Amino acid sequence: MDIDGWRDRIRRSTFANYHFHMGEALARDGATEAAKTHYRSAIELYAEAMAPRLQLIQLLQRIGDAPAAAEAMSAARQVDPDFPASGYVELAASAMVAGNPSRAEELARDGLSQSPDHPELSGRLGLALYRQGKGDEALEPLERAWRRGCQDAAVLATLSTLFAERGDNAQASALWSRALEVNPDLEAERAALGLP
Repeated sequence: MDIDGWRDRIRRSTFANYHFHMGEALARDGATEAAKTHYRSAIELYAEAMAPRLQLIQLLQRIGDAPAAAEAMSAARQVDPDFPASGYVELAASAMVAGNPSRAEELARDGLSQSPDHPELSGRLGLALYRQGKGDEALEPLERAWRRGCQDAAVLATLSTLFAERGDNAQASALWSRALEVNPDLEAERAALGLP
């Protein structure tokens, strides 16, 4: 047994865990720069850990730094090619907020190629297609996302819009009501995403 290697892994893991949890606490407190530093320290100490990578990506997306989020995602995929589908969901959302729905479509399709039944990925694909003016093509992934349990308010609201455009006002109304239950601030979110 390699005692020195074992000790080194324990040391790296322990300090990475400390930095990861400090990053979470700081992010909750709104100290984003310090949180990013702690997440990055955790990644440097223990590259195999995916939780700090995902948290860093989500933090970068929340603060609107889509290029840095894309870079962190790329690094995570180099370490673990099966990085969670949720990473694709978050990155696709970031691309949408950054005004790049074609990139969001590409990311959602990449994620769906690995996790074809993932409801949030289907939803992100539908949102990206809709944002590009491909409403007919967006209907299927949005409906699939909803039927598989996606509770993303933007997905529900966009699907509501598509049903209304097709004359299914009862279904449109039910979906819109559900979207507002999920996110009472939906109007502001829809405007930020450029949705109708």
